[in-house]
Amino acid sequence: MAYKEEKFELNQNTTGITEVDGLGASWEGNIWDFKVPLNTWIKLRPVDIFSCYLVGDDAAEMPAKTQVRVVRRDVANEDTKPVLSACLYQRVKAFTDKDLLKHLTITREIEVGPDEHIVVMVNGADAAGTGDTDASASNFKLQTTRRRKALD
Repeated sequence: MAYKEEKFELNQNTTGITEVDGLGASWEGNIWDFKVPLNTWIKLRPVDIFSCYLVGDDAAEMPAKTQVRVVRRDVANEDTKPVLSACLYQRVKAFTDKDLLKHLTITREIEVGPDEHIVVMVNGADAAGTGDTDASASNFKLQTTRRRKALD
């Protein structure tokens, strides 16, 4: 069986993403939940880069005190391990300034297999203080590696 390893950008438009608005100042909201497809593995490495741009229900950018984290979940979507520990939104909002890009906070390569999940979570109220994250107006990027079954 042949496998192909390639650079991969996981973002809000990737097939397999489920998108849900935030739930205020709590870690209950899974803003983006990517379920790894059959015959595919995501290889998360300490050098992988994450960034996002978050907009609230009030159509303004989320405040600097907003927190972001990325976790890996099992196939039941229950057991959770952080791959990017909770950090301030200001630290992960740069897509182009290489001095401000945030690397994953893991110490070794982690392989996320078929039916497992990679979830971006946001904790914070919008700038008006009356809403939370508007997932459809926000975006993210995780530059990583994918291994998939190739055609024979």
